Amino acid sequence: MEKIDIAAVDLSIKKIAKGAGIIFAGTVTGMAVQLINRILIVRSISMADYGIFSLGLVLFGIAGTMSQGGFHMSVPRFLGYYRGKKDENRIRGVIRSSFQVQVFLGIAFSFILFFGAGYIENFYQMEGLKMALQIFAVGIPLFDLIHIIINIFKGFDNVNPTLYFNNVMLVGLRFLFLLAAAMVAPSLPYILAAYVGALAGTAVSAVVYYKWNNPVVRGEAAPMGKELLLFSLPLFGTVFLGQLMNWTDVLMLGYFTSADLVGLYSGAVPLCGILPIFLSSAGVIFVPVLSVLYSRGQLSEMKKAYSTVTKWIFSATLPFFLVIFIFPQMVLTFFFGSTYQGAHTALRVLSCGYMFHVLMGPIGQNLVIFGRPRLLLVNNTAGLLLNIGLNLLLIPQYGINGAATATSVTFVFLNVLALLQVYRISGMHPFSHNYVKLLGSSLGLVVLVTALFRYVTVSYWILPVVFVVCVVSYVLVVLVTKSFDREDIVLLKTLERRTGLDLTWLKKILSKFL
Repeated sequence: MEKIDIAAVDLSIKKIAKGAGIIFAGTVTGMAVQLINRILIVRSISMADYGIFSLGLVLFGIAGTMSQGGFHMSVPRFLGYYRGKKDENRIRGVIRSSFQVQVFLGIAFSFILFFGAGYIENFYQMEGLKMALQIFAVGIPLFDLIHIIINIFKGFDNVNPTLYFNNVMLVGLRFLFLLAAAMVAPSLPYILAAYVGALAGTAVSAVVYYKWNNPVVRGEAAPMGKELLLFSLPLFGTVFLGQLMNWTDVLMLGYFTSADLVGLYSGAVPLCGILPIFLSSAGVIFVPVLSVLYSRGQLSEMKKAYSTVTKWIFSATLPFFLVIFIFPQMVLTFFFGSTYQGAHTALRVLSCGYMFHVLMGPIGQNLVIFGRPRLLLVNNTAGLLLNIGLNLLLIPQYGINGAATATSVTFVFLNVLALLQVYRISGMHPFSHNYVKLLGSSLGLVVLVTALFRYVTVSYWILPVVFVVCVVSYVLVVLVTKSFDREDIVLLKTLERRTGLDLTWLKKILSKFL
């Protein structure tokens, strides 16, 4: 049996738990404010204007992510790798090259979106889209500047800037500006201006923070531009294709249907964004932490840390999935009002795709850690082609439900493909014995709860109570099936230190079920 360095596994799990805890706290706060922001927008403008806003936001997201040039994945990876090698000159070189290239790309894509807005409006035949895109274009360099700084600190296992700027300040300023717009001038131009204004305020704060907390001392920087670009270029293509794939449903709905249907569908998509909250929180710190293990050749320790983290991500997400999947109409009414109940089937279908993505854990990040960004490019190319084909086939006949089906099938395809690739490269997968037991018992719980509430009418205001019932039921299932490992206690100890809570009673209970 292969010997595992338990101390290395524990240290990695602690770092991921610590970083994920920080990100999760900010993400929960940010997500709550984002939902409030969406409510403000939905109730301030018509469904058609909300459709224009949503389509514009998708195009802004594509341009903004492309302008990062793949550096948002490569910079944390390179910094984590060279930190493991203790190579200060190359660390400084990575940081310098990141600033030089990304600032240029941000300005370039801003000009492209601004001057191409009219052509895009003509393509979609959606009046008002040009104005929305030109306002969004102003925010691209600001968006890039914020993420350059966040990515550098991520490479040093410091996720505080992600919390401060991405999860708290940006959404907080956006809320204040949107609230002002909703009260003073509830119209689409002012809503858009509020978004860009929040980016400007956050970018200024991020620059000041970087000046005060520069993670490296001044000194000679090794020329890293070529090496970083060669690694990042496949990621650039991956990001471009990935964004097109993620938003193909909205882009093609805008072409085949109307702004109203785009707005209706956009009521379901943000709610499904709740499901990957734990996955995203852990994924932020996952790459740099496991890159250190990889640089030391500790593959067995990587496997154990990956499996443990994935099991916890799934466990934390399942109660949210149960509520969204079983009560989609009530969830939509709770957040956006009864006019958006028409998206309930799309919400249910999308939630299944997102949940499959969650149960695989941060599988795609492993390909980055193993230095295989080209595989991500291949995967996203295949996923994009599949998604486009499914949307072409399903949207004309089934509308928003067809778009949701295409997205979910693509999620399943991509995660299975990445899993097979990671397993072939390293023999690594998340399906430990206890995790498989947990998945089986969770499937039984989903069937049981669905059958239980099938003939019971639940008002939207009772949803928080239903959520608590789902959490308690799941905890009991986990305990009865004895699905805990020794590493789970390590995670609880980290949580105990971070929160100040005394979880001795819980650790004693879990120890009896190991």
